[in-house]
Amino acid sequence: MEIKVTKEDLKYLRDLFIQKCPSLPKPMDVDTWSPGRTDRAKRAIRRYGCNKLGEVFARVEKSDFLSGRNGRWGKCGIDWILKPENFSKIMEGNYDNRPSKTSSFDLDEALKKATICSKKSDGATITGRKDI
Repeated sequence: MEIKVTKEDLKYLRDLFIQKCPSLPKPMDVDTWSPGRTDRAKRAIRRYGCNKLGEVFARVEKSDFLSGRNGRWGKCGIDWILKPENFSKIMEGNYDNRPSKTSSFDLDEALKKATICSKKSDGATITGRKDI
């Protein structure tokens, strides 16, 4: 038996999205939704329930990429999230923030270990490690 999704359920989903994803564009009122958006929303409510949808919306907001905070993409919205292939990727953590990959290069340490050349008093060049 298929679960009946009401207009009130769709309104709740919209409100949940607005609450959990304040940095994303607000969807228009459910009365103006396209049939495609309405169908995707109903399928998502039937399959996952509003609790899981709320968790996914919160995960989207935490993502610097999906929320647009990192400036690399700004096309995320309720339609994109509710597409099954995108929804699955979000649930799997594909868009979660990762630790930054900044270089841990330490110039002072590198200079301490650098190979140096020096001239002997007889003019010959020796190469060796400078141990400080």
